[in-house]
Amino acid sequence: MARAFRKDIWRTITQSRKRFVSILVICALGVTMVTGLRASCFDLRASADAFFDSQHLYDISIQSTLGLSAEDVQELAHVEGVDKAEGAWEETTYTDAESQRLSVDVKALSADGINAPYIVEGSLPTNENEVAVTQNFLTTTGLSLGDTVTLEKSSDAVFKRVDYIITASVIDPTELTSPTGPIAIRASASSDCCFFVTQDAVDPEMADTFTIIYLIASNTEGTSCYSDEYTATIDELVNRIENLRADRELARTNEIKQDAHATIDEEEATAQDEFASAESQLADAQKQIDDGWVELNASKEQLASGQQQLESSQAQLDEQAAQLADARTQLEDGLAQVAEGRAQLEASIEPGKAAINTQIDAQIDQLNKQFNNPSNPETDLPAEMYQQYLAALQQIESARTEALNSFDDTIAENRATLDTTEQQLRQQLDQVATGEAALSAGRAQLDSSKQELATGTEQLANGEAELRAGQEELDSQRSEYEASKADALQQIADARAEVDDIEQAQWYVQTRDSNAGYTSVESDASSIEAIGLVFPVVFIIVAVLIALTTITRMVEEERSLIGTYKSLGYSRHAILMKYLAYALGASLLGGLLGEFCGFIAFPTFLFSVVFEAMYQIPEYLYSFDTFYGIGSILFFIVGIAGAAVIACRSELKQTPAALMRPKAPKAGSRILLERITPLWKRMSFLNKVTARNIFRYKKRFLMTIFGIMGCMALLVCGFAIRDSVHTLSDMQYNDINRYDVLAVVNQDDFDSSLTTLEEDSRISEVQPLGVDSVTVSAATADANGSADVTTSESDAEAAETSESSNAETTNTNTASTNSTKESLQLFIVPDGAPLTDFINTRTSADSPCELTNGGILLTRNAAELLGIGTGSNIHIETSTLDQANVPVQNVIDNYLGNAAYITESTYEEYFGNTADLNGFFINLASNDAAQQETFADELASNETFMSVTSTQKMSEEFSQSFQLINTVVYVIIVLAAALAFVVLFTLSTTNISERIRELATIKVLGFRKREVNHYVNKETILLTALGMIAGIPLGYAFSQSLTYVLKMPSIYFAVTIEPISYAYACALTLFFAWLVALLSNRALAKIDMIEALKSVE
Repeated sequence: MARAFRKDIWRTITQSRKRFVSILVICALGVTMVTGLRASCFDLRASADAFFDSQHLYDISIQSTLGLSAEDVQELAHVEGVDKAEGAWEETTYTDAESQRLSVDVKALSADGINAPYIVEGSLPTNENEVAVTQNFLTTTGLSLGDTVTLEKSSDAVFKRVDYIITASVIDPTELTSPTGPIAIRASASSDCCFFVTQDAVDPEMADTFTIIYLIASNTEGTSCYSDEYTATIDELVNRIENLRADRELARTNEIKQDAHATIDEEEATAQDEFASAESQLADAQKQIDDGWVELNASKEQLASGQQQLESSQAQLDEQAAQLADARTQLEDGLAQVAEGRAQLEASIEPGKAAINTQIDAQIDQLNKQFNNPSNPETDLPAEMYQQYLAALQQIESARTEALNSFDDTIAENRATLDTTEQQLRQQLDQVATGEAALSAGRAQLDSSKQELATGTEQLANGEAELRAGQEELDSQRSEYEASKADALQQIADARAEVDDIEQAQWYVQTRDSNAGYTSVESDASSIEAIGLVFPVVFIIVAVLIALTTITRMVEEERSLIGTYKSLGYSRHAILMKYLAYALGASLLGGLLGEFCGFIAFPTFLFSVVFEAMYQIPEYLYSFDTFYGIGSILFFIVGIAGAAVIACRSELKQTPAALMRPKAPKAGSRILLERITPLWKRMSFLNKVTARNIFRYKKRFLMTIFGIMGCMALLVCGFAIRDSVHTLSDMQYNDINRYDVLAVVNQDDFDSSLTTLEEDSRISEVQPLGVDSVTVSAATADANGSADVTTSESDAEAAETSESSNAETTNTNTASTNSTKESLQLFIVPDGAPLTDFINTRTSADSPCELTNGGILLTRNAAELLGIGTGSNIHIETSTLDQANVPVQNVIDNYLGNAAYITESTYEEYFGNTADLNGFFINLASNDAAQQETFADELASNETFMSVTSTQKMSEEFSQSFQLINTVVYVIIVLAAALAFVVLFTLSTTNISERIRELATIKVLGFRKREVNHYVNKETILLTALGMIAGIPLGYAFSQSLTYVLKMPSIYFAVTIEPISYAYACALTLFFAWLVALLSNRALAKIDMIEALKSVE
């Protein structure tokens, strides 16, 4: 008998397989939705956790305003609960590659393997000139393994500036989010890429000071980092570290001060030595100048004496010259006289001789006269006479000769006298010439002496000028020395005062919650889980309603069979088990199918399509959540089994005789439309029948309305997510961000960059501002109940009475924030600068607000994530680790990314230092998108600009990236559409089975096939329309709740539903209604009128 009963159960399943399949499909869809979203989130967390464990991601990181020492590492290593403590070196700088300037985080590889990069290709560096780079760096620059990269030089560089050879492509476990994925906007303030080098690459001067310390907690193995147990363990460890931090902060501060004072002492000693050396050199220089003056004065005396000697010599030479001139004149006159005497002598020779000859000739004439003038004495005179004559003549001739000789002798004597005189004169003249030559030499020597004297005088003047210049220069050097000495002493004093004023070191103890990748996984998983709490509820409600309707109808159809079972002695429990088996079989099979889809198919789809683009997780893990897996099946089983119990309860209470009789039809009654006489009279017969059928079967009516309403709500909700994603970009980059380009430069290049931008004709407006990446949290009240707001620098100095009080104040400030932190960009705007042309600063009420002094404008998403509002205090930690608590002036709209705006004076008031302007909001004259991107690319290629962001490019990238979200949305839409189809199909099938005798009757009465189909389908379409009308406001309500459900970092999910989306949802629902109508028409065509009329009902 039991065997026959089991066969009857199987027969029931096969004969009503459509209902069975409907329940199975609904259960499968519901379980898929419940487990799929949950499993995807669990697997995402598990995959991230496994990746973190494999790479030994830090549990706690510690930074300090004064750096960290090896003693800090040792002290932390001895804290209870710390498994490993290691100091590390990190630096944020820039690198130029392929004409691109990229920001880069440079990290030294850990000796203990903490934060070990995951190797994608190649091998980790082993030498100081090797580097491993993240994948996006190679993708962006086009470089490959074996190429070289360099780091931009910096005065405070942590790592050596050498050419690094790329040895590996890696994934940084501290940067889990994909830099090009749809959530890259969350990390927009992060560096473009990351480099890993060996510890040998650390600059020796920086090797003694760690920039950060990483801790690995003990007793966390096997514990998920996203579990409450892990959080409790880490919080407890943080508390222990907090107990240590005050002493270590004070010790580090004292160490820094002692080292600084020692350095200052060394520098002061060096300076004193330099002062002594300089003073010695100055004294030596003064002595040289004084000696120079002594020598100069002696030279002056020598020159004066020389001048006197020259003047005396000049007088002597002039006197000698006059004497020589007189002597020459006299000698020349004597020579002239000698020459004249010689001339006279020579002139007198011939006359003298002529006179002698004349006298002798006269004697001869007289002789001739005495001898009678013989013509030929020899012949004319007698011999004796001739002899006499000849003797007289000879005597006369002899006298002639004697006279001439005597005359010649006289001439010769005179000549000799003249020659002697002339010789004497010439000798004297030679002496005069010698004297003149000597005089000329004396004059030449005198002129030379004069020249030497002039030269000496000039040299003396130059020497005096040099000495005076030297003295002036020495005096100037002495003044400069005194000034530099005073300045150096003042600098030393200032340095000592500055050291004494060094604020106590502040530790920043951060857990993984400060890591964007870690928190993004939790945020995204929580958001998806939130969706998983909303959508499955609708599936469960619809599944229970449909199961209740289906099983109720099945029980009603088998009333006589139930009566037969009872008459045969079957108990209520045994009969109930038949329908429970039917319901349990459908729900169990559907649940198993849903388990497969939820734990395998759905996560696989999300991993391959969505998460791989969002995160850099090398391997995704699959897991089975026992609670959710079994619980979701049990939930549907209980719901559907409960529906079966409810459906069978009233029937099983009746007697077998009552059950074996046909169930009395429901009493007819007037419906509401019948009371509206004008409308009722104008309705056709079939329309009236349709209206009566709809309102007569109120349960079916309500089930259909609720089923369609739920499906419609899911469809509207799915389309709302899609529309919201599509409009976020437009709202952010066209409405909120009105600037075209945001450019960031080094503060040293700010003025030159501003000049360059102002001279660019393509630019219509430029707004200088400061840009900084900050971490914010909600500031809580202190022990006295007042908000802990950082005061101005003067107030802070007044409060600093001792180092111990500083430590206490530091701890209070640090502890005055809650654990929720968010990274955002802080824009520091010059006082009075209008922002309306660049940023639409409006509140959530769409009313504009102005940025004024005294507070900060905070974007809405950040405010909601931190749980603060207007008037609250926000704790801000800048990139330079400065901290302050600033009141929130207003909460403003912003959809993508988080930001805050503050004026320069407000920044200086709360942070106590001057804000550095290093950025620009830029509006271009042209609205052409291509020109905007070209301009941004040109700026980016300029090494002066460290970061250039184009709103046009950001909009395009966001739209492209979030196309992936549409895939998830379409999955939800497909599931909702499938549910709508199943609901309509099941209810339509139930409607036909309930009215099979009615439908057979109207067919017998001559209704044509088309009229019968129209008669049934009209009800389906009408009920579908009513369900859609009811589902639209429900879907809108569900959609609006997404803003609060989908709380993602840096993204404010403002729900937007386009009117066309309602039309799409309605069209999709009507399409499935039409499709169900086609299937119903086939069922109507197969109705056997004879068999149907034979039925007892």
